Amino acid sequence: MQETFLRLYRHLERGGDSTNLRSWIFQVAHNLSVSLWKGRLRFVEVPAETWDLLSQSVADKALSPEDTLLRREELKRIHNRFAELTQLQRDCVNLRLEGFRYREISQILNVSTSTVASSLRNAIARLVKEYA
Repeated sequence: MQETFLRLYRHLERGGDSTNLRSWIFQVAHNLSVSLWKGRLRFVEVPAETWDLLSQSVADKALSPEDTLLRREELKRIHNRFAELTQLQRDCVNLRLEGFRYREISQILNVSTSTVASSLRNAIARLVKEYA
């Protein structure tokens, strides 16, 4: 993150374009991340204990113990489905959830807008597959 903001500072100091800094920052962060993790495991496997802690932290206190357990199991299924997506699909979903438009996502990931659209469509289809 520090490197991203250092690059932003240098970019602005040199008089770089500041019309869409949000998209620019995400593109730089994405490029740095790709460079750093290239050739490594792309999806960080979360240990079961950590996942249980995370799912407990979002538990609704008004739910019954049975409903809480069902919700945890559903979160695990979603997590597993998300892990099965391609890196591009995960990146597209994450950026879309951050509020970026298709055009901005395509600029950040250096792919076409149609690639973003098809990646999101396929990711959503795979994520909701068991609910249909």
